[in-house]
Amino acid sequence: MNITKARITALKQIMTKAKGDSANNQCLRLEQALKQLGAVTTYECSQYLGIYHPPARKFELVKKGWKIRSSWLKIKTDNGSVHTVGNYILQSLPKKK
Repeated sequence: MNITKARITALKQIMTKAKGDSANNQCLRLEQALKQLGAVTTYECSQYLGIYHPPARKFELVKKGWKIRSSWLKIKTDNGSVHTVGNYILQSLPKKK
């Protein structure tokens, strides 16, 4: 998977909507990325969304009722290297109470 310029632009726009380093703001950015894009990689989380530990933020969303499937994905990074990274795929939003 190559990360397209359009995808990077979308991720950067999400970053501007919930600035800050708090776990809450990082979760908000992950929520928005999953809603808007349907899936997001751990590389994208750390590189473009400022999420320092993506598995922890994913775990927090799952505890809130989000259904997120994880898989592995090979991506080509900005410097041309190929890496295997986590891929979070939105299955369903939390049920309203």
